[in-house]
Amino acid sequence: TLLKSLVGKRICEVTVGAMHVLCLSTGGAVFSWGCNDDGALGRVSSDGSDGGPSDVEPHQVAMPAGVAVRHVSCGDGHSCALDDNRRVWLWGTYKDSNGYIGIVHKRKQEAEVLEKSTEPTLVLEGCLQIASGANHTLALVDGSGGSRKQVFAWGSNATGQMGVADGAGCGFSEKVLPSSSVAGLVAREGGGCEISGEQVVRLHHADGSERGATSMSVEQVQQAIAQGASALVLQVPDRDVQKTEKKKLLHPQVMALAGETSDAASGVYASAECSFVTFGSGAVSGCGLNGHGQVGLGFMSMAVQQLRALPTLRGASWLGGGFYNTAALVGGQVFTWGRAEECGLGLGANAGKGQGMSHDSRDESELLVYLDLELALKAEGIHGVALRKR
Repeated sequence: TLLKSLVGKRICEVTVGAMHVLCLSTGGAVFSWGCNDDGALGRVSSDGSDGGPSDVEPHQVAMPAGVAVRHVSCGDGHSCALDDNRRVWLWGTYKDSNGYIGIVHKRKQEAEVLEKSTEPTLVLEGCLQIASGANHTLALVDGSGGSRKQVFAWGSNATGQMGVADGAGCGFSEKVLPSSSVAGLVAREGGGCEISGEQVVRLHHADGSERGATSMSVEQVQQAIAQGASALVLQVPDRDVQKTEKKKLLHPQVMALAGETSDAASGVYASAECSFVTFGSGAVSGCGLNGHGQVGLGFMSMAVQQLRALPTLRGASWLGGGFYNTAALVGGQVFTWGRAEECGLGLGANAGKGQGMSHDSRDESELLVYLDLELALKAEGIHGVALRKR
């Protein structure tokens, strides 16, 4: 269907949230349409009968005077814009499974937290790139005075997707026990094993690798220890996160880049509940929801709370995805991982034949080469779209 109101606008970028769309013109104007329950369209909601701009038709977002936007991103209920002066503007709201967290709104020199807002507000300056997950946003910030670039994150950290050093806002947690301290290892009802009621979810090996252990028996864990496993990772009972703690994370937080201090960050990307940072060397790190291995570390866990290097992925020019799957564009190839039925892993033995796709039976958290010779890739929700050169 032709969007007649955008004819002649010279649209150069389109981004899609859960139920709303933003697009950007070459002149720096932002247009929005879709669901406006949370103010994500940047205007008062209307069905058009009152003479106002209808939610379901593209209309221009009223940015502050003189602002020319160069990039846009959006999530479930928020919208974000990066202007040509490297300033980030924000409107809408952030949520988690318990409802609204809110959004920071600045007036002059003061900031307050509102439940939602239709008015674009300045949130950060000096930015080079932005990316939005379902309920979090990332920004790559230029280092001043020759210092290294920093990554900032804000919104919800319910699944560790903000990668903050102290794990604030995330109710999931793990602890590590050395393999010499495994007294009390017993079988767990429903499968797997536990120590003092805490489930054994992974094994650490001396070479630094990790192995999932949620379905391993007591005997299998003991055998792994005998063969050199150095530590056990236990899932700690969930913590109830107070709303005051969540609201503090609506302000930009520095993302911990531990382990990559000798390598400069070069890009930021987000799936629905994960964050990814690329580095000048080609390395890629990720954090966030990992119940189906969607961070790409080779194992599954409830959450990865700090950035960790993806061991088998380098040189990605784009990453993104839905809640349970992730995709990456690397040198003309698409890699995908996570829940099988949402990223091509569960389509049967003949999947991809004649389409440049290789298919193996493997763990959901491992990477699969999906398509070759791609020019661009986008992935949202439970689907993805790739542009191929004919």
